[in-house]
Amino acid sequence: MTNKIKSFREAVNLRLYGSKEQMASVLNYFSALVSLVVLSSLLYYYGYPDDKVNRTVVLGLIHFSLGFYVVKYVIGYIYSFQPMTYFRETWREGIAIGFILINGASILFFDLNLVAWLGRQLDVKWFNDFIIGFIQIYLLYLVSLEIGKSTTFLNRVNFSPPVFFVVSLFLLIAIGSLLLMLPEMNVSGKGVLFDAVFTSISASCLTGLSVVDIGEVYTLKGQLVIMILIQLGGLNIVTFATMLAFLARNGIGLKFQSVLQSSVLADSPESSRKVFKQMIAFVLFFEVIGASLIFWTIRHSDAFLSTAERLFFSIFHSISAFNNAGFSTLSGGLADEAVGANMTLHGFIALLIIMGSLGFSNLGDIVHTWFRKRIKKERWRKFRMDTKISVYASLALILSAFVLFFVIEFDLELRGLSMVEKSMASFFQSVTLRSAGFNTIDIGSLSTAMIVAMIFYMFIGGAPGSTGGGIKTNTFSLLLVVGYSIIRGKPRLELFKYTISTDLMKRAIAIFLFTLTGITVGIFILALVEPHIPFVDLMFEQVSALCNVGLSRGITAELSPLSRITIMASMIIGRVGVLTLAFALLKPKKFKNYKYPSAHVTVG
Repeated sequence: MTNKIKSFREAVNLRLYGSKEQMASVLNYFSALVSLVVLSSLLYYYGYPDDKVNRTVVLGLIHFSLGFYVVKYVIGYIYSFQPMTYFRETWREGIAIGFILINGASILFFDLNLVAWLGRQLDVKWFNDFIIGFIQIYLLYLVSLEIGKSTTFLNRVNFSPPVFFVVSLFLLIAIGSLLLMLPEMNVSGKGVLFDAVFTSISASCLTGLSVVDIGEVYTLKGQLVIMILIQLGGLNIVTFATMLAFLARNGIGLKFQSVLQSSVLADSPESSRKVFKQMIAFVLFFEVIGASLIFWTIRHSDAFLSTAERLFFSIFHSISAFNNAGFSTLSGGLADEAVGANMTLHGFIALLIIMGSLGFSNLGDIVHTWFRKRIKKERWRKFRMDTKISVYASLALILSAFVLFFVIEFDLELRGLSMVEKSMASFFQSVTLRSAGFNTIDIGSLSTAMIVAMIFYMFIGGAPGSTGGGIKTNTFSLLLVVGYSIIRGKPRLELFKYTISTDLMKRAIAIFLFTLTGITVGIFILALVEPHIPFVDLMFEQVSALCNVGLSRGITAELSPLSRITIMASMIIGRVGVLTLAFALLKPKKFKNYKYPSAHVTVG
């Protein structure tokens, strides 16, 4: 009997072999079409007010899509030369599709909806809604698989890593703007395009500046969209596409590996996959732990009406803090009276900001080196140069900013607080001012001297490869080394008993000059358009935008359209990076191997 089945299968396979590629092409075409239908249906379902007609139409489209995926799965089985291998590789889809077929047959032959029947037996009123939600999530999973399979297309696209990153960021911003315009995302039921674009850019670029109060203007759905934009902006769309490719068990080609290498700052295309996996692991670990700790600190707070509200607040602020985004669902941010006195919460948020600003590769190096030295007893293991610079620079900047804030604002903004409260407020501001954008005090009330100091720290920013902005701690450190070497008359740049190459020095100087130029041009435009706003406030706003910090003196909502466009462009440039943007816009020029005579130029 078994031999007859095998013979029958072989005969079928031989008969269908000639049409296999054609059928695969047709299925891929319809898969893309159905994926578009699914996404559009879900977008309409959640983005527009719920009524009986809309619900019926959308659920009909969803059922049609499920039917297509059932047919596709069956056709895939028929065309498979190894049925058991096909089942093993697609067992998740197989279980779900098997349940769909059983439920469909029950409705067709017995007029019995198993889902509704099971809900009645369990006496759970929300069971049917739960199943509908589960089916929608499953559909998104199937669509993700289709998108993941399409990542092979990237291997044929002649995009350099900088160009791909810029294009993907604009794509994310456009999708976010479209979602935030939907009626169900806004409390008023009507989205404002300019506000939606500004918010989408700020969230995708991990800045935190906003022209509206997101806690008042956006509904829970809108805030969820902002949270997702922050998460994708932190991982960046390249990493998200890699996740889809692995999810589809499709792998990534050499072209996409080079894009991923540039995205995660790996040493080589081969090591990019390892860094990528570490990156995902750290994101999940810190955000889950952070959300749990935040939830614990507000578990007895009367500011939240339900456990669900506390849970969403915890997840949103954990993601926003670790990605150094600075967004808060509270009108007053972390200075809001609901959490303004909760120093434990402020401490956990500060720790999340520090972890996010150190950079994924540096965190991986710290964990890996510690594990090798302590567990494997490899005493000779040392931290990488990048890690040393990032950690030492971050500690020095946090400590110096803490002392400055404590001393300057002791009898000003910190007046009336206890010594512990003054210390905590100073520590939190010293952590957040370089990249995160959260605040536990009124930034608009700070002294001019402190504002000038904060501009300096915002300009430096976080570590390379992190969710922080600015010129980066390593760039600033190399500039200090350059200055020190020139003053001491040293012929080489040396740090931690290593020689720094001339190329790195040039890159650091270029980043410094381009960033400074971008800030200067932005300040000039703002000062030209907004003469009624104090100059120091405009300067603070522009540095905060281009360095992706998100702190503000409270003038963002007052800016004119041209000034808002300037701020939006600054946020994008800051997130992409001045050098990355230059590489994306300008093609590298080939130079011949020649050398002009030396010339003397008077400097200083």
